[in-house]
Amino acid sequence: MMIGEFEFTAIFHGDVGSHPERLFGHAVAYPLFLFFCIIMTILLMNLLVGLAVDDIKSVQEKAELKRLSMQVDLVLQVEASMPYIRKLTCKSLHTVFPNQKTFLKRLRGRFGFEFSDEAMIDEEWKESEELTSAFRQELQSQSAQLRILQSNVDNMYERQVRTEAMIRAVLKQLKIDFEEFDAK
Repeated sequence: MMIGEFEFTAIFHGDVGSHPERLFGHAVAYPLFLFFCIIMTILLMNLLVGLAVDDIKSVQEKAELKRLSMQVDLVLQVEASMPYIRKLTCKSLHTVFPNQKTFLKRLRGRFGFEFSDEAMIDEEWKESEELTSAFRQELQSQSAQLRILQSNVDNMYERQVRTEAMIRAVLKQLKIDFEEFDAK
């Protein structure tokens, strides 16, 4: 179809009855036709490859979404079919008895692997003190920056008031009613 017709020789040789003469430039027409056929097939193949690559990309995206939805369905089905496992693994309440000696604590104490709770508390206290001092320093630096910003804003406000007073004085000197400008 891209080369004209099924009977492509009619392009080069007219009907015998209507056109008795042959195509002029016969030496140019056949190589040009052959060049057209080769280039057109290459272009068509490139277009088909481009379409295939685009289709593969969309198929991969759909497959990823389908895989994720199948995983969600599997998890929901497992949870629905075995609720007792969920009850065993998800505990809503856990009670801790910190001063009670458990079997493991007694065993460690007998073999000399007892960890001192006071040492752990002191270590945690030092860490919390370090964090607190770091937070205090940060808070002090931010409050100092805030005071500087507040003083800058106050200075800018004073300058604005002075500038506005100057502009009003200039407008009054030029006998221009400044209420007109405020209304606009």
